[in-house]
Amino acid sequence: MAEADGQGGLRLLEQAQEMVRLGAESLRDGIIPEDGFARGLEALRKLRGLADRHQPETTVAVATSAIREARNGASS
Repeated sequence: MAEADGQGGLRLLEQAQEMVRLGAESLRDGIIPEDGFARGLEALRKLRGLADRHQPETTVAVATSAIREARNGASS
């Protein structure tokens, strides 16, 4: 989480990540299984909780190649 520093830069407020490992299964057959989606959603919930503590004006999430390349990635 970061905030604008007023000089065109960002000031880091908090850093976190959740390892979901979607690619472990989706790269093999091109489909993310239901339990993979569930792990991903739980990770998003945790990270959103951390972000909400800072009362953000905007939240942006990005997908890894596992989501972009999976045949069912658009369902997420």
